[in-house]
Amino acid sequence: MSAPPNNAMKKFLPLLAFFLIGSYAIVVQIIFIREFMVVFFGNELCLGIILACWLIGIALGAALGGRLSKKAGVSSCTFSVYLIIISLLPLIQICCIRLIRTLLNIPPGEYINLLSLIFSTFILIGPFSFMVGIIFPTGCKLLGLHEDNKAQSIGRLYIAEALGSLLGGIILTFFLIHSHSPYEIVSLASLLILFMSFLFFLAEKRRKDKIFAFFSLLLLLLNLYLIFSGNGSNLDNLLVRMRWNSYQNHLEMSLSLNSRYQNIVLALGNEQYSLFGNGQYIGSFPDPYHSAAFTHSILSQHPDPRTILLIGGGTTGIIREILKYPVKHIHYVELDPKLVEATFPFLSNQDKTALNDERVKVFYTDGRHFVKTTNDTYDMVILNIPDPSTANLNRFYTLEFFKEVQDKLNDDGVLVTGISSSVNYLASEVGIYTSSLYHTLKLVFPFIVITPGTENYFFVTSKPNVISSDSEVLAQRFSNRNIHSEYFTPFQFAALYPQERVELLRRALEEKRTNQINTDSLPITYFYNLVLWDIISGKRGEKTFFQDIDVTLRRVVIALLILFLLRMVYVLIRKDRLV
Repeated sequence: MSAPPNNAMKKFLPLLAFFLIGSYAIVVQIIFIREFMVVFFGNELCLGIILACWLIGIALGAALGGRLSKKAGVSSCTFSVYLIIISLLPLIQICCIRLIRTLLNIPPGEYINLLSLIFSTFILIGPFSFMVGIIFPTGCKLLGLHEDNKAQSIGRLYIAEALGSLLGGIILTFFLIHSHSPYEIVSLASLLILFMSFLFFLAEKRRKDKIFAFFSLLLLLLNLYLIFSGNGSNLDNLLVRMRWNSYQNHLEMSLSLNSRYQNIVLALGNEQYSLFGNGQYIGSFPDPYHSAAFTHSILSQHPDPRTILLIGGGTTGIIREILKYPVKHIHYVELDPKLVEATFPFLSNQDKTALNDERVKVFYTDGRHFVKTTNDTYDMVILNIPDPSTANLNRFYTLEFFKEVQDKLNDDGVLVTGISSSVNYLASEVGIYTSSLYHTLKLVFPFIVITPGTENYFFVTSKPNVISSDSEVLAQRFSNRNIHSEYFTPFQFAALYPQERVELLRRALEEKRTNQINTDSLPITYFYNLVLWDIISGKRGEKTFFQDIDVTLRRVVIALLILFLLRMVYVLIRKDRLV
């Protein structure tokens, strides 16, 4: 005899609910991660902290949900209330994430220190993940009330949630993220959760449940209003501006958009646009002095540069300057096409013309993948990217990558890269940070020239008498090419390459020998960048997280091992009691 329609519906609703919860949870998780990566400057250490806090929240919620389900029992009403809560929490949490710098009173230009970052992440991400954790055992219990085989019912809930997560991730990544703001996306996803809550209340016959059903319907209609009235988008824009103002950099935001890879902001100050990716500074334009000094000082390190590979930063005037040379072609590699699309309308006519020049070819792909797969070889490879402050960026500073570049350079080819440093201070962590890159490069390229200053540029090659630190040789090369520039003259090489400081820098880096070379499997330069971040963001005199890191890690491992053993003892004792 077949089950009554009402009972069949009560079996089906939890499965549908968990399919939608799986979709909703993955969408909210990705939105949270993207929002955190903007205020935390895209660092993967933050990504690990975010995921850890998410899992801890789910674990705590699941533990409490299991106990509540056993002691107080469950009902469709309880499950529906949980659905309402998770539909509302993300809208509040996104707002708090965007205002975190203001809430923590972080001074202008400073990073959030690591302990504050961990604590605030857990507080902000915990409520939603905690509720997701509570919902699962509640749903398992609810479905088990209407089925004989409880284990099988739990398995079906797992499958429904997994399928929902897969579909939600696909829809968000390939469709929604490009065309909708985070608030619009979350509001759209909340509609489905509120609709499920409405159905659960409606399925019950008690008067109290009908009142809750009406409340769910009101929230659903409010969400619809926010979406179709445009107020959801307006609220998102307001909070984006408030997030930007929390940086206190006195720049007026002109544009903010989300691409598949990052949040892109274009800000205006003193008639100059500054470009940011996930809160991290990329470059400024128009800045004719910097683009001229950067380009001509670099290209003078090669006797006759004809074929050039530029990875990153091609929209800040550099390509325009390179085209003053008799180059055959410039291959410009940029991972995110939205970065070029966002800046192009704001570029000068000269820069627009340069990007459209027939000698310039733009490749929208990962720079490392391009180097590995291209069949072309180059006279110069220029890495115009930020410091290795993330694991993703560190891939362009490793031994393996430098070997890949070496294979793509002509016999007298030159690789150019650089990292931030200090003008007069090269001791302790700053020196080790710079030295790790120097010794990594030296394992691949025997000839190295370094420029002193707030940023150390490294020019490396495999052939002698190509690069030079002699300002007179470089000035002569530049003069012989008859390049006209209003912002750069041959006399500037003397300021760029003061012989005493060049030699002092080289000796200092040689003396700071390290056995730890920056590789893909051991990203030591990235680690030292984290050390500097921790020192800069911490208070004077306080011990930082990364001091005595080996001791700290041993303590963490021992603590985790003890917790694991205690848990195993608890499970075994509990199992014996049940038997």
